[in-house]
Amino acid sequence: MGKRIGEWGGPREWLTLQGISPARQVLNQFGVIAYTLGQIVYLPLLLAFIVIAFWQGLGSLAYPVVGYGNNGLGFGALLLPLQQYLGGALLLSIGLIIFIATTNLLLADWIRNSWIVTALQLVLLGITWVAPPMLSSPLTYFKLDPILTGALAQQVDDSAFTAWQGFTVLLTASVLLLVILAATRLVRGWLRQHHGVTAAAAK
Repeated sequence: MGKRIGEWGGPREWLTLQGISPARQVLNQFGVIAYTLGQIVYLPLLLAFIVIAFWQGLGSLAYPVVGYGNNGLGFGALLLPLQQYLGGALLLSIGLIIFIATTNLLLADWIRNSWIVTALQLVLLGITWVAPPMLSSPLTYFKLDPILTGALAQQVDDSAFTAWQGFTVLLTASVLLLVILAATRLVRGWLRQHHGVTAAAAK
């Protein structure tokens, strides 16, 4: 017999029943988030870049950005090449998209209410602005500019706060969230099977 009305778990359970693995679901969410981000952020920036390029001409990617790092005399102010800044921004953006997608997948699997999941994601984003900087915390790397320019590293006097470190932390946290998701689904499946066996024995 199928599930009764009110017992259905929503689109995510439907995807699971269709044989789509959690990893495929994460990739799908990654694509949706990246596509949406491209539409509302990167596409307007690209159009503005094209217009400015035709109007004022193209500049050089060696254009410097003021930042902090090892300037030869210790950790202090220096000029970062623009391509280094943009490369770090792209790397961190990919890590953040993966982390947000896996977080959304886990919350949706636990709560199964899109409004509550959205509210929790917004709360999570709010927490990132007040959370203290910690090297191993994924919440630290939502602050792109301080990480990319080294301002955060200068503030806490720790040069380990880099875009690559942030990408590594975000990717590691995403893998841990997927492990938790897989474990909870295994436990849930075992409980359902055990409950079914117990119910059958009772009859």
